[in-house]
Amino acid sequence: MERILLGRQMKEVDNYTINTIGIPSMVLMERAALGVTEAVEEIYKSGDRILVVCGTGNNGADGLAVYRMLMIKGYRAECVIIGDSHGGTEEFQRQRKIIKNCGYKYSRRETIEESLDVDLGNYNIIVDGIFGIGLSRNAEGMYAEVIDSINSAKIEEKNLKIISIDAPSGIDADTGKVMGTGVKADITVTFGKAKVGLVMYPGASYAGKLKIYDIGIPWAVYGMVLFDSRVSKYICEEIYSFEKSDVAEYLSPRIPYSHKGTYGKVLVIAGSKEYSGAAYLCESAAYKSGCGLVKVVTSRENKSMLTVMVPEGLYEFYGDEGVNHDKLKADIDWADAIVIGPGLGQSFNALNMLKTVLEEKEKPVIIDADGINLLSSNRELLNEIDDNMVLTPHLREMSRLMETTVSEIKSDMLEAVSRYKRSYKGTLVLKDARTVIAGPKKEIFINTSGNSGMATGGSGDVLAGILGGLIAQEPNFDIALKSMTGVYLHGLAGDKAAEQLGEYAMTASNIVDGLAEVLKEYERY
Repeated sequence: MERILLGRQMKEVDNYTINTIGIPSMVLMERAALGVTEAVEEIYKSGDRILVVCGTGNNGADGLAVYRMLMIKGYRAECVIIGDSHGGTEEFQRQRKIIKNCGYKYSRRETIEESLDVDLGNYNIIVDGIFGIGLSRNAEGMYAEVIDSINSAKIEEKNLKIISIDAPSGIDADTGKVMGTGVKADITVTFGKAKVGLVMYPGASYAGKLKIYDIGIPWAVYGMVLFDSRVSKYICEEIYSFEKSDVAEYLSPRIPYSHKGTYGKVLVIAGSKEYSGAAYLCESAAYKSGCGLVKVVTSRENKSMLTVMVPEGLYEFYGDEGVNHDKLKADIDWADAIVIGPGLGQSFNALNMLKTVLEEKEKPVIIDADGINLLSSNRELLNEIDDNMVLTPHLREMSRLMETTVSEIKSDMLEAVSRYKRSYKGTLVLKDARTVIAGPKKEIFINTSGNSGMATGGSGDVLAGILGGLIAQEPNFDIALKSMTGVYLHGLAGDKAAEQLGEYAMTASNIVDGLAEVLKEYERY
């Protein structure tokens, strides 16, 4: 797993490294500039012209150091400073003095009228060193003019490449929010650790390809600053992302001497007269994730479709009279994990089934879709959520749970998840282009797999089935980690489907097929 920091956490790490460990800020700055210079060299073509655009803060100081290194190496580079070049931070003034002592020239733009009155089309590479991770308010005035000019040049000149230093200027490194306007980089070279605002959208779409560069901060500093309240006032959840290598650690091994009961039994309570496909997708995904048996409790109208399309399944069908609750309780006793909600509807029968499932305090329960909608409309049931349960809302469902707006949740998903977790138990899987997962412990996971083709009907039903299948195989394992594994695999399966079909044409069924391809790569004997 890879640790991700808030921008303000990284600033605290920098401060501790400089003021307590004793590594001078100029040393860190020189290493940072080396990383950006290497990124420039990787995309440089003979004859390219390079423009380095600097603010007057520490990000601008990094930019001046990059400009100096490019000049030393003989590149055709120019530098422009935006703002009062005689002001700015101490580090900026040091780097400006070094530039002057080296005899290198730079130009200044201190008014909107001046802004960036050069033909950016004459350049092949622009290095953005205007704000970095330190921005705390909207980019305005000449700064906004400069950022917009850079973006316009990128649109007009397709071959123009933009490299941002630490973060695209105008992007909030804590949330990914665009602060008025933001540089749309091709590459962002960030230092130490990835920042939340470069991983979450919309910031991720502005950052382009993210390169994480080690500037020499001792690894122990991260622990001292982030976990010790005597050192840092910024104590919050630990934030991580998965990598492909992590999946194998949390997948249940396949055992040569085994049978269908070895790999868990999943009870899927899903589907209704109107939504038969949800039960099929959830059941199929649970099987494809490696579990041994799946039983579906669903409306009688789904019998002919399900028994033909998934003949491996076990079924309990109910009619207009509703489910037999004695049978339902027996099915719950049979299962190692329960999934409830996909396409279930919000009838009185559905509510009674959810109430029965919520009585189960020992076995893992995944609550999705209409199961979550029923919780929102019967809020007293939220207090029945226990740490063995996983909720998988999308943004609209989350807005109902929290009685707020989608836009408020989107503006800071990590804060929304943290606020929910302060009131309720269980693991929360908040689904979006970057799904955020938070369990009973203090970790938060941000999922980075997947693609826009997964924004299609039934994709959430597939995820619910994957979670049920994975968790059933090891029901006593850490549910948050299993949930993160399932979300990441779901994204990888979507990526595999997109490889084969493209993001326009893929459907939820293709994600199920992609899951089989992905898991084949992780088989352990």
